[in-house]
Amino acid sequence: MAGDIGVLDQVTNEFIQALNRDLVIIESTAKTLFYYLVVIQLSLTAIWMTVAGESMQRFLTRMLQLGFSFGIFYGLIQFGGVWIPSIINGFIQLGQKAGVTSLDPSSIMSQGLSISSAILKGFFGWGLLGHPFIAIVGAAVCIAILLLYAQMAAELAIALVKAYILVSTGGLFFAFGASEYTQEMAKKYFNAVIGIGLYLMTLYFLLGVGQNIGSQWALMSAQAAKNH
Repeated sequence: MAGDIGVLDQVTNEFIQALNRDLVIIESTAKTLFYYLVVIQLSLTAIWMTVAGESMQRFLTRMLQLGFSFGIFYGLIQFGGVWIPSIINGFIQLGQKAGVTSLDPSSIMSQGLSISSAILKGFFGWGLLGHPFIAIVGAAVCIAILLLYAQMAAELAIALVKAYILVSTGGLFFAFGASEYTQEMAKKYFNAVIGIGLYLMTLYFLLGVGQNIGSQWALMSAQAAKNH
């Protein structure tokens, strides 16, 4: 099991390191895409407003609106690598109020091993030879707990990679905000950021509550063994 823990952490770190090497390329591509979309948006807007016979005041107002929008998305391209992690960390800080201060695949499996071993110790306190059925039930419960925690550890590894991908590729999605025809992609990106933040917050809550409940289960099984 310790080897599995190391593999999860290693895979996660390898993904993050690979993405980190491509950050400069992603940022450069995002800025180039942004400039192209700005030119296309301004050109199409000028053409359609000219064809429609819009007044100069209306034309200048529209250009001012576009300039304000361009400034917002360019700022997001420049500083999104700081702002987006802050949003995700905000959800994580809420989840930490449940009692778990750090979260990684190894810590999840360690918590699962700790809870299952404590419960197993309580069940075996009945006596393996005297109460074999109780011991078998205890072993089955502990295996189920380990499997659940292993699944959460794997899901966390995937979630961490997704979070880092969102942070690393944010500039590309913000670049699409330069055109009204592709702004929906930028909006969906924000939804994805909120979604991964909520997911990590939920994991923190789940593990914090699980830690407390697991301790109670271990105490109950120990008391049951003591009183037979």
